[in-house]
Amino acid sequence: MSVLLAVFAGLCFGAEIKVENPELLNQLGEDDQAALAEHGMVARTTSCDQIYEVYEDAAKDDLPIVVLTDPLFHVFHILFDYSLRTAELDHFYPAIQQMLEVLLAHQTTLLSRARDAEVKQALECNIAYLSVPLSYLDSGFEIPATVAGWVKAERRLIEANAGFDTSEVLGILEDFSQYKPRGHYTRNEKFRRYFKAMMYLGRMTFLLKTPKQPELGMRLTRQAILLADAFKSNQGGTGIHIKHLWNSVYEPTAYMVGEAEDPLPRDYDSLFSTLAGPADVVEWVAEDDNIAAFVAKAESLPQPRILSSLRADNEPVSKTNGMRLMSQRYIPDSDMFQQLVYDKVGTQDDPRMMPMGLDIMAVLGSKRARKYLVEIYEQDKYVNYLSQLDSLCREFAALTPEQWNQNAYYGWLYTLKLNLEPVGLPRHRSLIAEFTQSEAYADKTLVTSCGSWAELRHDTILYAKQSYTVWATAIPPEPEPPKDIAYVEPKPEVFSQLARLCADLHQQLERAGIVHPEIDQKLDKFSSVSTSLARIAQDEIRGTRMSEDDVRFCKEIGSTLKSLTTFQSTELDTGSGFDRYTSDEDKKMALVADVHTAPNTSQVLQEAVGNPCNLYAVIPFHGKDYLAIGACFSYYEFTKPMSERMTDKEWQELKPRPEMPVWTRSFITR
Repeated sequence: MSVLLAVFAGLCFGAEIKVENPELLNQLGEDDQAALAEHGMVARTTSCDQIYEVYEDAAKDDLPIVVLTDPLFHVFHILFDYSLRTAELDHFYPAIQQMLEVLLAHQTTLLSRARDAEVKQALECNIAYLSVPLSYLDSGFEIPATVAGWVKAERRLIEANAGFDTSEVLGILEDFSQYKPRGHYTRNEKFRRYFKAMMYLGRMTFLLKTPKQPELGMRLTRQAILLADAFKSNQGGTGIHIKHLWNSVYEPTAYMVGEAEDPLPRDYDSLFSTLAGPADVVEWVAEDDNIAAFVAKAESLPQPRILSSLRADNEPVSKTNGMRLMSQRYIPDSDMFQQLVYDKVGTQDDPRMMPMGLDIMAVLGSKRARKYLVEIYEQDKYVNYLSQLDSLCREFAALTPEQWNQNAYYGWLYTLKLNLEPVGLPRHRSLIAEFTQSEAYADKTLVTSCGSWAELRHDTILYAKQSYTVWATAIPPEPEPPKDIAYVEPKPEVFSQLARLCADLHQQLERAGIVHPEIDQKLDKFSSVSTSLARIAQDEIRGTRMSEDDVRFCKEIGSTLKSLTTFQSTELDTGSGFDRYTSDEDKKMALVADVHTAPNTSQVLQEAVGNPCNLYAVIPFHGKDYLAIGACFSYYEFTKPMSERMTDKEWQELKPRPEMPVWTRSFITR
């Protein structure tokens, strides 16, 4: 209780709030006004479905506006997510289906030439393995009779979403709760099919070694070599190289999410070519000594840092490498989580089983997050927690801006890092609002970064590797100020980084030939809007008063954001609109994503954004103080059973919702 009292100490319940528009105070209760008097800002949850509604309502009522970073983060999430959706349905889906069809034909041809019983078994297993995702991507796909039993049994496990079980096809332990479609993949049946197929290709691992079942590791490695051989020169009669089809999906997603850290088919094919030379693959893999030699060499390939599953003998997959056909990707925040849970933190008797979103914010440089992790949540009680946290802070603090912008995922995290940095007071006279120097503002930046991070994990839930815990000053007044009143949160670096991030995304999508025409226009407009806000924020820091045009630009931000996040409906004659990519869940900003799994407790960590909050803040404008209104995120963190990983619809319909973290109460009063 003493910690909570410390968090909220110092509220001046009798303090007077002096603003030029005191009538707006009537919207606030006593507790709200007390927080406003203390911190210069206060927020309350709303029933608005979209964040731009707060600004539209404020403009309609002719109220002063404060443009925060939150709505820009949210709009970037929408554009990023929709770019990915259109690419998936229009480009990735057919490319993956065609690639699997050609691979299946290739393996079937090899089977017709095989004479060795173990090689035949490996090829039949590969045919079954490829048939599972193909049966989802192509509803008319006829499963080969010889493997139909395996495939149907595997699909039953996928559909049950029950948790850990042994794959009927590969014989490895797999977390089948991961196959429940979530994120934007609940929007229609085609997305659901794509999700299950790609999750299978991204997670199922052809392990090099299985110590308690050595024959299984031999078979899986033999299978992987036979699959990788198809990437050498096979065209399957299509005229398109398998490697081209694979790259058409891997390369764009590598920019949007990240590179794989598991061995890929190209790695196995290269190693096989080195060891086997011109030898026929069917004959070469028939010799156990050749497989053993391959395993010995393959073990020198880079080891994955993120533990994304367990193997058949309950050992972490990261301790025994193996190929994945279309591997999930390395993401730095999952790596952070991996280094902050057992067996890196805690002991067998007192393991740290579940990380927190504040871990990520602390590694990104938030002293506030670190303070709460220790003083409120007492995470330092776990052995090695602080030393691991310090090590990660040093590692990621050493990254240059160029390294942070190596791909869109890293770039998004870098934007969150910039957002967490405090607003400094320059020596010269500026127009920085006093609320940005308050204790509560540090909490507001935490909520903003946590909320945007939840959106990032939501958008990339299919491709990103999820971590697992190991088992076990005054301004002279002007006589004629502008009629309207506005202010921009003084975070020019954040707005500039968002503009850069969007421009880079646009360039990469165009280079890959997968940008949608409507998204193309919106990406350009978002970069322009963010650049303008960065300039206005920088002018405030320099002490330059906002012009009539800039005030008007800020007052219209609600309608601007709406135009950026509203897409055309499907035209009956062409089917060119966005109905095929969206559903009713997209009418609300509330979303949820599971970000970490603890097998011992069968729990997952859920991160969520709810309805937007109204944020009231005292702003300086042409020598006077006004109470202005803006919109910020609401943020939730809670756990659920593995078998109940939440979808957006389930989260949007959940009543009552869990409480927001206790540290948000410094500025969110209800």
